[in-house]
Amino acid sequence: MGSNQLARIETPNKENYDTWTMQMEALLIKNDAWSYVNGAMVKPPVVVGDVESEAAAQQWVRNDSKAKSDIILAINPSELKQIKGCGSSREVWLKLEGIYQSKGPARKATLLKQLTLQRMEESGDVREHIDMFFDAVDKLQEMEVEINRDLLAIMLLYSLPDSFENFRCAIESRDHLPTPDVLRVKIIEESNARKTAARGASQNALFSNHKANWRKKNVKKTEKTTNGENSKSGTKNDYGNFKYRCYKCKEIGHKAADCKNKDFRASAKSAEDTCLSVSECHLTSSNKRNTWCLDSGATSHLCNDERAFSEMKSEPGKLNLANNGSTNITAQGKAMFTADVFDLRTNLLSVGKITEKGCEVIFKRDNAFVVGNDGSVKLVADRIGELYYARERNKERSTGSVFAAGLPCTKTFEVWHRRLGHLNARDMSEAISKGTVLGLDVLKPMNFARDSIECEVCLQGKMVRTPFPKRSDRTSELLELIHSDVCGPMRVESMSKARYFIEFIDDCSRWTVVRFLRSKSEAIEATKEFITMVENQQGKKIKTFQTDNGGEYTSEQFDNLLKGLGITRRFTIPHNPEQNGIAERKNRSLLDMARCLMLQSGLPPSFWAEAVNTANYIRNRCPSKSLGGRTPYEVWTGKKPNVSHFREFGCRVFRLDRQPNRGKFDSRAKEGVFLGYSEESKGYRVWMPNERKVEITRDVKFLEGTEKKAEIFTEFVPDDLFKGETDEVESPRYVGIEMRSAEEVENPEEEVQDEIEEEPVVRRERGSPRLVRTGARGRPRKVCRFQEARTAEIEEEAFISEIPARIAMNSPEVDEWYDAMAVEISHRQPNCTD
Repeated sequence: MGSNQLARIETPNKENYDTWTMQMEALLIKNDAWSYVNGAMVKPPVVVGDVESEAAAQQWVRNDSKAKSDIILAINPSELKQIKGCGSSREVWLKLEGIYQSKGPARKATLLKQLTLQRMEESGDVREHIDMFFDAVDKLQEMEVEINRDLLAIMLLYSLPDSFENFRCAIESRDHLPTPDVLRVKIIEESNARKTAARGASQNALFSNHKANWRKKNVKKTEKTTNGENSKSGTKNDYGNFKYRCYKCKEIGHKAADCKNKDFRASAKSAEDTCLSVSECHLTSSNKRNTWCLDSGATSHLCNDERAFSEMKSEPGKLNLANNGSTNITAQGKAMFTADVFDLRTNLLSVGKITEKGCEVIFKRDNAFVVGNDGSVKLVADRIGELYYARERNKERSTGSVFAAGLPCTKTFEVWHRRLGHLNARDMSEAISKGTVLGLDVLKPMNFARDSIECEVCLQGKMVRTPFPKRSDRTSELLELIHSDVCGPMRVESMSKARYFIEFIDDCSRWTVVRFLRSKSEAIEATKEFITMVENQQGKKIKTFQTDNGGEYTSEQFDNLLKGLGITRRFTIPHNPEQNGIAERKNRSLLDMARCLMLQSGLPPSFWAEAVNTANYIRNRCPSKSLGGRTPYEVWTGKKPNVSHFREFGCRVFRLDRQPNRGKFDSRAKEGVFLGYSEESKGYRVWMPNERKVEITRDVKFLEGTEKKAEIFTEFVPDDLFKGETDEVESPRYVGIEMRSAEEVENPEEEVQDEIEEEPVVRRERGSPRLVRTGARGRPRKVCRFQEARTAEIEEEAFISEIPARIAMNSPEVDEWYDAMAVEISHRQPNCTD
């Protein structure tokens, strides 16, 4: 290794060991020695008597010695004693790592303490602070200590000084915190923007550092000019002895009544308010020291020229400037009521003083206007650069009205609000600011985010309920708050005769448990079961139980249950379901998904409970926006859900038939309908139409994407649906209709017509018809008993033609005929009939 390479590498210490290892690694790679240091190149074994193995071992020792030498030459001589016993470059490297980069608990504690307690000073360097922060993070990662990225972002935000409070609040108000790397860039950008703003603020556009010598020169020049003019005008009125200033021409030495400048026209009428008296000043000069500038930071009107005063008295004082300096106030007077400050670059009009007198100052993009109480414009200022300078007198047409200021005939915001049919303030403000509507000229636009329109007509015509704010006190622990609600009754009973379902929602995880009820009185038993189950699962106690004011929750029995368990009650205000919004929204989500599952499957309405149960099972394993994209299952159990076993609800399935008495050639599978997932075991819920029951099994094959269930199976309508009918009738007997294929029917229309003509008149029997709910939309189907159908069956049984015994004995069913005759004879013998 050359000396120039050594000079560029600092000796290692606890502060720079990370960078030192990077430099040394690069150098060793360049010298083809890094594989010896990192242990990739292992010393080959030596075989006694084998020349090649001995040569390879010697070559390895030479190369390893070179790598060891490179490391030794790059460390501090005082550290050589600690590596004296190391025989290889690998041992030297590991020894240095143990010295400078310990990975023990003490080192981890030190880095974590540095990370949590590190605070940046107000005058500190942002880049240096961030580099130190992420250096500690990198060292912890090398020791296999991983810190959650959201926690890192929060720690970085709170390591900033108090001046970053607004920035911190803006970041925390987002739905998702930025990653630490993105936050790092944003903090640096914020720091750079502050530095740029500070440099711009330091450039004072209103004040200069003129010294007293300028004032002396200017005073002498003024006196010289005044004396010269007085000498030319004569001594008739002895102007030289007059010590006051003419308020018309602003010259010292004569009165306004004796002023020779008759063409000069000052304003004949004084300003409505003393704050607007600058409109009486002579603004025709192009000299910047005679111009007036609107300044919102000035506390008083300030003037730098004594000639602008009609009356003046000496009142010395101090004026604090924006550059943290100060200057002298020499006098005060009527120009009007402005302070005389010679160190000003331009004259200042205080916006604060103007508004104190009841006037308004309106700033627009290119102009500013001072408007009096009567709506007239008292002063117009033009924007030049970044400042607003009062318009010179010869450029103004008149200052008596709004028209004189070059403004259109404008109306107030309230007038346009009424003209536009009481349009809301937000849309009006956007129309004004963006110019989307022509002719909408408002003198004083309203900031709808800050101001409001006090309009009684709007209150009477648009009054709505106060919006419900989003909750900001989300719970942070499981079972800290449980929401509950009962949904129902459903129009159709479920297969288990349920008409309601009750849901329990954990506020922290949004984990939901659904139980089905036959009546609302069963809610208390379902609640007991839920409390016992979840408290055993989580090892925690429920703290608060929130419900609406339903009778199932306000009963004394339910109240005593929660009191006995030490659970706090929380009710919503009557007729305000929005306060129980989490439970109400969950109801809607489950019903929406269950409705889609029912439409997808084509199952009858009696299967609604299976659809709701499956919908809840799915929703618990789907990402939630309120959880930042995580699933309720993950927050509840700490594990990510696996949905590889999900299948289409209502699809066809074939279940393995495991009955022991199955024949050799019988079908090995039975067809069914998939109804969801079992929570008690790892199996699927399958509806078996022939057995009319739900089975839980794992030996199933799914036929997804095929026909709907309603097109495959005959509809099953449980007898429980007819409970409550007044007339008990037997099951109807239906007239059989012979079915033919399309090939057997040559002319379908003619055959149907013949059947209609030959159909006998059928009369209903007595009694009410039975209602059969098919699952389709509309009213249930009525099934009646018919006399003709029963009569036809009786006649068919009574008039069977006689079969000769010879034919019966020679038929394949001869054995059955013998059995039938034996039964008939046994019946006739006791009665002694032939």
